[in-house]
Amino acid sequence: MIALLRDPVARAHSNYWDRKAFGTEDLGWFEDALAAEPDRMATVDKDRLLYDPRYYSFHHDHHSYRARGETPNNCDRGSTTFRRTGCWCFPPRTCSANPAGRSRPSSVSSNIPIAGTIPLRRYNGRSTPRLDPATQAELADY
Repeated sequence: MIALLRDPVARAHSNYWDRKAFGTEDLGWFEDALAAEPDRMATVDKDRLLYDPRYYSFHHDHHSYRARGETPNNCDRGSTTFRRTGCWCFPPRTCSANPAGRSRPSSVSSNIPIAGTIPLRRYNGRSTPRLDPATQAELADY
């Protein structure tokens, strides 16, 4: 498994506005949603989330802005599903210069075939307010 990860700050901000557009986020400001996230996520059974494919949490699905950006945890979860030797996680800076994957990151085995370019389309693209610099810094430090 190869995972190319999004920038967690941009992902969280984008996800908030996506949830607002679909009506599953009722808090009016991104910062309010971030402040509410710990209480919302306290209702999530994290063990079941990890190990029970039938488990569903509305709050995890719709209100986990910081939690979904926890890259080490997400990569660890992937490496338990796939043998550790077959799981690579690349942070956003690794592939941002070449998002279509036309070259392979140097740490990937040359035995993995590359099947040409990957067509990229923008999903959920919408104009959103700029992220407050203080909020951006706080998320980056998280």
